Amino acid sequence: MTLADVIKSETIVLKKSAGQGAIHSLSVIGSGELHGDAEIILILNGGPYKTEKLSGKVDFRWGGDWYSDEAEIRYTPTSVTGGSLKLKYDFSD
Repeated sequence: MTLADVIKSETIVLKKSAGQGAIHSLSVIGSGELHGDAEIILILNGGPYKTEKLSGKVDFRWGGDWYSDEAEIRYTPTSVTGGSLKLKYDFSD
C-alpha cells in the first residue's frame, strides 16, 4: 500500500487476510523517499511499540511476535514537502 499524501498525517489500520487463522507474527517493510522529516509508529495496546524517524531515503523493517488480527500505524510528517512512502506487510498465521 502507498500513502495517499505524505504531507498529511495518516492512521493506517492493517488487517489480516480473509481465511487466515490465529495470527502469531507481523512484518512491515517501509520504502520510498521523503523530502523532509516524519515519524511512523506501530501501535500496541494504545501506545508506541516500534518507532522510526524518516527522512530522505526510507528503508525500514519491523518484525516480531504479534497476536492481533489488526495493526495500527500512525504516520506523522513534521516538515515533509513531498515524496512517497510505500508499506508492505504480512500477517503470519
